[in-house]
Amino acid sequence: MGFPMRWMELVQDCISLSTLCFVINDKVLGEVVSSRGLRKGCLLSLYMFLMCAESLSCLIKNSKNNGKLLGFRYSRRSPLVKHPFFTDDSLLFCKVTMSSCEEIGRVLKVYESGSGQMVNLQKFNITFSPNVS
Repeated sequence: MGFPMRWMELVQDCISLSTLCFVINDKVLGEVVSSRGLRKGCLLSLYMFLMCAESLSCLIKNSKNNGKLLGFRYSRRSPLVKHPFFTDDSLLFCKVTMSSCEEIGRVLKVYESGSGQMVNLQKFNITFSPNVS
């Protein structure tokens, strides 16, 4: 996304150099160094999610603008739905063609290589309309 290296280093330090303390009855009884990235409730997590979601959204929009992916409409007058994102889910809509499915795979590979995030294939699901043969 074009961030300066120093900025990325600072964010990485905030994420990976955290120490968690156990406080019981106002006494510090131990500490643990966090090594697994963002923690639930971390103020950076929302912004990191938004930046990652925006980068994936831009990749999808680019494919749409190049005519490689199309969204769908609930009805003739409804707005075009392309790729709604939720807190821990993303939905991608396309025509049921080999080229559209290959384009989704390409977009996800580019996203994975750029972000370091991987698609969880255990949760990955492809669903077709009943009208598809």
